[in-house]
Amino acid sequence: MRNALFTQKLKLSEIRLLIVDDNQVRYNKIVEILQEQSLQVNALLLDDIRSFEKQLATSWDLIIFGRAYDLKLEQAFPIIQNSIQPDIPVLMLRDEDYHPDQYSQYLNKGVFDILNLDFTASTYMMLVRALSYSRSIQATKRLNEELETMQQHAQHLAHESSKAIALLEEGIHAQANEEYVKLFGFKSEDDLIGLPVMDVLQPKNIQQFKQNFKKISQGQFEQTGLEISTSNPNATHSYLKLEYFPAEDGAVQLIVDTIEGKGSALGGEKIHPLSSAMLSMMRHIKNNPANFNTLVVMGLKQCPEAILEAHWEEKLNYFREVTKYLQDYNDATVYRIDPLTYITLVQTESQAVLDARLSSLKSLQKPQLLTIADKTLPLNLRLGYQILTEQQYDDESFLAVVGQAYDTLLPEAKAQANDDFLSLIEETPAPVATPVPSVALEMDIEPVVAQVNTPVSTIGDLDLDLDLGLETDIATSAPVIEPVTANPLNDSLDLDLSLDIAPLDTPVVPSAPVGSDLGLSLELEPMTTSVAEPSLSLEIEQPEIQLDGLSLQLDEPETTAPTISGLSLEIEQPSIELALDKVEPVVEPVAVQAVEIESIAPTPIVEPIAPATVGTPVPMIKPTTSSSADWSPMLKSLQQNLQHGLVSLRFQQYYDKDDSMMFTYEVSSSFIYDNAWKDLVDMPDLNEAPELSIELDRWMVIEASKQLHNFVTQYPNSRIVVNLNQHILTNPQFPELVGKLAKMIGGQQQRPLVLQFSEKALSENVGISQHYIAELKKQGVDIAVRGFGTLLLSKTILERIPMDIIGLHTDFNKQVHDTNGAAELQEKMNEFKEICPNANFVLHDLDDMNSFANAWNVEARFIKSAYFQKKMDNLVMQTQ
Repeated sequence: MRNALFTQKLKLSEIRLLIVDDNQVRYNKIVEILQEQSLQVNALLLDDIRSFEKQLATSWDLIIFGRAYDLKLEQAFPIIQNSIQPDIPVLMLRDEDYHPDQYSQYLNKGVFDILNLDFTASTYMMLVRALSYSRSIQATKRLNEELETMQQHAQHLAHESSKAIALLEEGIHAQANEEYVKLFGFKSEDDLIGLPVMDVLQPKNIQQFKQNFKKISQGQFEQTGLEISTSNPNATHSYLKLEYFPAEDGAVQLIVDTIEGKGSALGGEKIHPLSSAMLSMMRHIKNNPANFNTLVVMGLKQCPEAILEAHWEEKLNYFREVTKYLQDYNDATVYRIDPLTYITLVQTESQAVLDARLSSLKSLQKPQLLTIADKTLPLNLRLGYQILTEQQYDDESFLAVVGQAYDTLLPEAKAQANDDFLSLIEETPAPVATPVPSVALEMDIEPVVAQVNTPVSTIGDLDLDLDLGLETDIATSAPVIEPVTANPLNDSLDLDLSLDIAPLDTPVVPSAPVGSDLGLSLELEPMTTSVAEPSLSLEIEQPEIQLDGLSLQLDEPETTAPTISGLSLEIEQPSIELALDKVEPVVEPVAVQAVEIESIAPTPIVEPIAPATVGTPVPMIKPTTSSSADWSPMLKSLQQNLQHGLVSLRFQQYYDKDDSMMFTYEVSSSFIYDNAWKDLVDMPDLNEAPELSIELDRWMVIEASKQLHNFVTQYPNSRIVVNLNQHILTNPQFPELVGKLAKMIGGQQQRPLVLQFSEKALSENVGISQHYIAELKKQGVDIAVRGFGTLLLSKTILERIPMDIIGLHTDFNKQVHDTNGAAELQEKMNEFKEICPNANFVLHDLDDMNSFANAWNVEARFIKSAYFQKKMDNLVMQTQ
């Protein structure tokens, strides 16, 4: 029996092949194989990405992929997914590097089959099999469209018989019902027969009507809706809505509905009759059964006044953008059933997944902005839902379901889990200015011989409790003075110095008890220091100290300079000088103990820290505090938006070249101020209000984790990369918070929560950042860095802070476009990879097709690109 695939029908139509290859010989071989079987072939050969994208704007039967100048197979699939034929079969030409073990791997990537041109017969059979599959997809799509049109037609005949209906043959009236005759002021049908449709309708916008009717004459009934304003003086209504449907023998049925008043013309986009939308949904449910079928109603809370007063084209564009915006968040078709109301269908396999899907849509109820031409217009929505329980509805019952859905608020997914997330906000204390942990230097000093008025005593242990702005350089373990830029030490700083005198062989004066404290008032004078060899100069206001009749005189000739593993203390009259010498890396850890700070300038002061050890408290940078009364208007507005839950999270899916971590999303935050979106990541104004920045980041990581918790119900391998500001590094409660969140999210990822900081924030104090991030990683989260690779300290940061994800600075994007630049960037990435071998690289903001494709010129695993997925208000899965 002959295989039905090898039918004569293939010879009756032209086969359109798009061949991506750089070899004309292989192209000729493919065409020759098909033509030898008497098939009509229309093939096109190309080998560059721009031509490839351009040609995908037209229809093809097959795509055959070989080698290309600047296009790889992995790059081609996301471009195809965004084309008008996302399901077109893709065949791959076998090359010399192919191994049979790779067959399943290529199929998983989306390849339909692999061609070996050395075997002509098998190549032909594979081509025919792929062609038959492609034609089946095209036929199914075409039949569904025709069925939709005919069912709409039948519905209109059954339910819209009271409307004005006319039958047109080549634009001439052949028949008309009574309503149609009366609508245009005719006495009988005979007076109307034979008149051109344009003479009767008399549209004011003649050109628009002609263009629309031309499509109808060509059989394009997909977009049949048109609203016109008639200038016919005999018409009983001025505003009319026209719809066309195919009839027998090539005739066209015209249905005219009246529109009451100008206010009804709120956009020229097609408004689906409720009955038509209902039938489409019921048919979809029948063809795609699911356990839960839910109607979601999305209504505009109000129409912007600017739209009500705008001209026709602006109205049209606004409502088109609303439909497009809503469609981005829904898999099924969105139907506009009246000027301000839209409906769609949500199908899920379980109640848990349904709750998660509906809960994710709640983010659409936050204030939004739509950009129309050069204007920014607000969008405020309300959403409701109702589970469909019947297999069939009539108009009246379905209208009742729509009303119930409109009045039923969206649910919270997993009520108990939601309460747990809310409790984190309520139980965790509000962020406050963190007190600076005090650090004392315990110094074992060699004996110092001091000249006194009584028999000589030896000062055995000299304990200096100094509260200074020092930072420990972990790499060398040498104390380094942190530069102060905002408010240098131009004023003297009073310090307390305690000297504990311990007895040695020479007895001390009885009036000086053992262990007595000598109180010295020291004054720290301004100075210029070197990072390599810093020094401090301390002046004693009273160089001679009296203790119960004992005079302690510090004389330069008789003092010896004690040393502390390379730290020398030089005492001279009338000052004490600390000379801090550079030392070798192996140094005893410095112990930490509390010391009270008497006074401190507004400038943040960094305390010296010790090498990281288990149980060591995390040092903090004291944030600059400010009164909310001093904040800018934008910060005050942000605070109000945050309190009322009006700050929006934005999610953007990474494209994973390896196809193994496809559900990775980067999270950022923004809010509306002065009719524009304000990005809150690294916003300079937040430096005025670090407490607000901390509160924002805490809310952001909780809310993002909550949404991820809902999303893993559908996609358990999902994870998020949350962008945070630098001020959160000063909050001691944050590590504990993220530890709780990491355990609550769920899913199959071991570490679903990734915290991302800017390279600039980490570089401002690498030592403290190292300790803080070490504590975060102990809580079960991964760490990412953004804007990386442009600083001199970039490698040092990686050496000190191991990263899981490295987001390269956007300055590198231009290098991916040419061979030399890509090679230089790859070399830099290799250097980073040597330091941090387990990190994955991300290229950011490659938002056009060409940039996205060029990302394959370097070995960056992830791509963040608006070409693949734009920033969304909730987690939306984009097929890769």
